[in-house]
Amino acid sequence: MSGYIPVHDPRSIESVACIGTGTIGGGWTAYFLSQGLNVRAFDPAPQQRVRLRANIEAIWPRLAQLDLAQSASIDRLVICETIEEALDGVSYVQESIIEDKALKSALFAELDAKTSADVVLATSSSQFIPSDLASNCQFPERVIVAHPFAPTYLIPLVELLAIPGKSDGAVQWAREFLIAVGKKPVMLKKEINGYIGNRLQKAYVDEARRLVEEGYCTYQDVDEVIVNGFGVRMAFMGLSQYYNLGGGLGGIEHCFKLFGWKGTREAQEDLRATVQKFAQASRWKNLKNGETRTSFVSLRHAALNLKRKHGRPALDNCLRRHTNNGITIQWNKMSIDVSITCAVRVTYPRRITRLFRRSRRQLPKQVSRRPSMVRDPNTGVGTHNVDLYGE
Repeated sequence: MSGYIPVHDPRSIESVACIGTGTIGGGWTAYFLSQGLNVRAFDPAPQQRVRLRANIEAIWPRLAQLDLAQSASIDRLVICETIEEALDGVSYVQESIIEDKALKSALFAELDAKTSADVVLATSSSQFIPSDLASNCQFPERVIVAHPFAPTYLIPLVELLAIPGKSDGAVQWAREFLIAVGKKPVMLKKEINGYIGNRLQKAYVDEARRLVEEGYCTYQDVDEVIVNGFGVRMAFMGLSQYYNLGGGLGGIEHCFKLFGWKGTREAQEDLRATVQKFAQASRWKNLKNGETRTSFVSLRHAALNLKRKHGRPALDNCLRRHTNNGITIQWNKMSIDVSITCAVRVTYPRRITRLFRRSRRQLPKQVSRRPSMVRDPNTGVGTHNVDLYGE
């Protein structure tokens, strides 16, 4: 059991400290400011402290184009000359100094000694486990990993990692806090170096290097395959729905029959449960008039399910749009509107056109599409409308 006892309401935090203000720490600082928090920032390097405000002022217009909190202001930033000043009165500390285990461990011992035991201490480390970083702390139960992805002020994911049996409560608190400020946290079940995202990326990087070194392709080819291929699909489908898509009408079970399964039964059941969760979220047969639900499914599966369950009338008003929020399915009497959205900002019309061509080849012969594109002159975001018609 965790020994951490929360005192502060994670949904009502007003002041945080950012220790280390380089690329990652500066991004955290900008993001917390954009969410209306008071930020006390400190960096051991004086030149970083000097550059921090100018860097935030440079990216603030981009944040202003998004969803700034009503109370968001750069004036809420206090750049401190000492670490003690930065820690004064804060409820959460985000450490983002260089990736050096010895330096981070020493810093966490200092943070532990200079803050009250109820303040969560989080590291932005991309590889170290919290057990190592908290080895010299008197209160290790509030030390966690909160690993972001650059640019920190734009990408919502944060990987959370606790010291098993010690800082689980602190991770739960941090999860609620990060959700409250608009982040998308993912909690690891146990400690592992590199966490999830970086280990997945390393597999891509290592295989790309092998393909180039052995003369199969160039790095430009690799980029083209990712940017114009499965990268677009994975941006809104993730990995689990890849298995479901690969099985065609038979779904994930047919995929297992076709390609087999080399993992453990436990992992296979977890994959089944994840696919089923998406399926339940996207089930529209019980929707009432005007009710909406959000899910992530493929264009093909949306069309096939509408065709199978509701016939031709349900396909008359299917709409596919590329924005950035997911899929909204709305049942209105004899029709269902499906807005399938991709978490990719559309700046290259040809890329999306090719995506639709591939999608069409995957659809059954009786389903056709009629694409049109409208580009917003202010944002530059392209919107494709696709009507699917059943025979």
